[in-house]
Parts: sequence; C-alpha cells; structure tokens
Amino acid sequence: MNTINNNNVLNNNNKSEGFPNNSLVFEQLGYPNNAFDPFSMVYGPQRTFQDINNDMTYVLNCIANLRPLIEGFYTIFFEKPKDTKITKEQLENIIDEMLGENNKCSNVWKKNCNELMMEVYKCSNELKEFILKDKQTYLECDKKKTMNLRNILTENVNIMEKKIQELLIFFSSLEYIEYNINIYYECMLIYISFIKNIDLLWEVYDVDPIYISGSKKNEVRDISSFRERLHLFISSFIKDVGRTSNRTKLHPVWHEMHKILTFDLILYPQRLEIYSGLNIDIDQS
Repeated sequence: MNTINNNNVLNNNNKSEGFPNNSLVFEQLGYPNNAFDPFSMVYGPQRTFQDINNDMTYVLNCIANLRPLIEGFYTIFFEKPKDTKITKEQLENIIDEMLGENNKCSNVWKKNCNELMMEVYKCSNELKEFILKDKQTYLECDKKKTMNLRNILTENVNIMEKKIQELLIFFSSLEYIEYNINIYYECMLIYISFIKNIDLLWEVYDVDPIYISGSKKNEVRDISSFRERLHLFISSFIKDVGRTSNRTKLHPVWHEMHKILTFDLILYPQRLEIYSGLNIDIDQS
C-alpha cells in the first residue's frame, strides 16, 4: 500500500496548499483537515509514474474524506426549502465567485453557464417536488403502479443527469482553464452528490438500479453502485479533457489519472487508505 502524507501534492512554492480558497463548498461548510490541490497536480514538476500513482492515491483518499462536504453541497444546491428560490441574478454572483476576480471569461460564456446551471436547478426542483408529493402512497401501491412510478422517476433522473453532464462538459470550454481549474471540481462535487442521493432514492423506493448512459452514446449499462457509476463518468471526462491538452494546456497527468482511477477504484478499491479518521465505507462489491 502506498504511503500517504500531505506532501504528496505540492504547489509551486513547495508546500501543501489545498483546495482553492474561493470554493463555494468550503465557504459554506468549512475546510477539511486534509485538503488537496488539484491545480498543482496538473502544473507541478515532471513526475514518474510512481509519483503520479502516489499523488492519485492521495487525491482519491481526499475525495473520500470530502464526503460530508459533498453531501452538504447537495443540500445547499438542491435541497433548499420550498419557499426559497435561486434567481438568475444570485446565480450570476455565485458563478463570479467560483471563477474569481481575474477569470478573464467572456460575458457570453458566463451567460451560457448561468443558463445551464438554472436548468440543473429547475430539474432538481421538479424531481424533488415529484418525490415528496406523496411518497407513502407510492410505497403502498401495487406493483403495476410502482413500475409506472419507476418509469417516471427514471425519466426525471435521466433528464437531470444529462443536464449535469452537459454542464460539466461545458466547463471544458472554459477560457484560460489553467487559471480556473477549480471550477471542474465544483461541478464534480455536484455530480458526486447527485449520484449519491439517487442511490439513496432507489433504496427508499425499493426499486432496481437505474440504467444510465455509458461512456459511448450508444452504450447503456446497468451500474448499480455509486462507486462504479462515479468512475464511469469522471474517468471518461478526465480522459476527454486530456485529449484536448493542446488547446487547454493541461498536463499529461490527466491521462495517468484515468489509468489510476480505473485501477484503484474498480479493480482494487480496498487499496485506498482512508487516513482522516472519518468513518467511511468504500463499496467493494
């Protein structure tokens, strides 16, 4: 097992810096004890494969340590009280905070980002309203009605998942990505929290796992666990970002991230060492 310490990921000043300070997640929920710096992973010195493996193991552990923050982020973004609404103006301010003062992004890009985020928010509200409408009635209804419920839920969830994926893919067009890489991770947290809560949704309604799109448009797989579904999308996304490295000037480490995610998350999840003291279970099914 790899030795993990806070010096695995270094910034340009040779010290552990942690997640960007303008992360809305941490502003709302506080900072984790074991933060990591994805920016430095991309723009750090040339690394051997073992160095990259060590760094990725460290990052994967940190992602696990962020679980309370991830679930908290879902509450902030998707589970506001019914009488609370996020307006386009409020969302504009959130986007500006996520990007930072010197983001150099065009107003057109920000406008498109705002529209995509509002679509995600609208989908989440519609899904929540449907789920909370009359849960007990659905739970007590006969099998035929339950199947109809599942079809409606699946359709709603598929729409929302597609909107979130569109948002994440849209972020890959971010101008001056080397100065704004943290926005990828903000969206990752949204997506992780979405998948986690959808898993809980299926447990509540006692229905079979949802079918989701695979890495190819014509591929559909039945992926039942949070870990596998998370890996499928994020690893594909990282691989796609790596392919555009000439345009975005991203470090080739993105390719290695994909390999290590596949190796550690899917084949040998038990190798991931959780060292923060948090009581976190890793699905090994």
